[in-house]
Amino acid sequence: MEYQQAEKRLSGVIESMRFPLIYLVVIAHMVSFETPRVTLSWDSQDIYTFVSEMISHNLAKLSVRCYFLISGYYLFKRFVEWNNDVYAGQLKKKIRTLLIPYLLWNLILIVAIYVKYHLFAYFGLGSPANNAADRAALVENSGYNLLWGMPINFPLWYMRDLICMTLISPFFYLVFKYLRIYGLLLLAVFYFTVHHTDIPGFSSTAVFFFGVGAYFAQHQKNPLLLSEGIKSQLLLLAAVLLLICTLLNGTVYHEYVLRLFVPIGAVALINIFDIINKKEGVRNVLAKLAPTSFFIYVAHEVYIINWLKGGWASLAINTSGWGKLLGYFIVPLLCIGVCIGLYSILKKISPALLGILTGGRMSRFVYKEGGKR
Repeated sequence: MEYQQAEKRLSGVIESMRFPLIYLVVIAHMVSFETPRVTLSWDSQDIYTFVSEMISHNLAKLSVRCYFLISGYYLFKRFVEWNNDVYAGQLKKKIRTLLIPYLLWNLILIVAIYVKYHLFAYFGLGSPANNAADRAALVENSGYNLLWGMPINFPLWYMRDLICMTLISPFFYLVFKYLRIYGLLLLAVFYFTVHHTDIPGFSSTAVFFFGVGAYFAQHQKNPLLLSEGIKSQLLLLAAVLLLICTLLNGTVYHEYVLRLFVPIGAVALINIFDIINKKEGVRNVLAKLAPTSFFIYVAHEVYIINWLKGGWASLAINTSGWGKLLGYFIVPLLCIGVCIGLYSILKKISPALLGILTGGRMSRFVYKEGGKR
């Protein structure tokens, strides 16, 4: 009975997490891929660098890792006993929910780059160098790189890896069936020693977190029950590790500590939203926003966030560290607002098209005692 109740709580927690996790995905893209060193001082530029690096290059890492964990967990809820028909059914389902949206949104960005290049060149808009760089991204890469290796819509690497994790799900099933906890320990060694496969679709991040979710489901381990009694300690440890990660930015030690922080931070985050879910008003607002999460994820890099960042950068306020810090939080909110607006328009004028673009993720979740309704 306790496990069943925890499962219902976990379902509500995961639904409430969807929108805030997407905010972390968007704000992660407010800075470059480089991880500069941070300096502790009261200088506004140093404060901006510290805050933005702590969130974008450290805290925001929780978002995609949580998605892998959740995806593995719910896929393997159906694989308690291996069944080829269930596996085939899941593959068929993933074509609609993952593969088709993945291909479409990469193609949409390719078309957008092509159209922007020709329109801007024709009307003499924007920077010629930036326009040429956009075109170079297309002509200098193969179709394989654009649609898989990179991919061109780079946040979609998560979907690419999730497709691959689904394909090799029998591997996880067999490993955890016969090796049980030792199979999980092998994945942990692979992950914590910072190995990289360099094979598109099979990142160590995907393998480990999807595998952890699969193990939890296959052996009926609920994250809420596993952390019962140590929630405060987990939150404190996660906060300390987050600070250490930020201070180690740009050093050879950063990735090692980050890989320790993320699993602990993920469980801590699940517990935070378990507490938040006790507030009915907040829970319902997050549930209402949750269906927009996938659309925001796939659409925000189709020029939306970059143009907003460019617009803010052109303002006089952006010359100071305080102005940059203000923009750091405002631009993601504006980006999300634009995406929700586009989502609402599409839902009104062509729900069928929106359904294809989002893989059918349009339903609204409403939490009531006893589970989903």
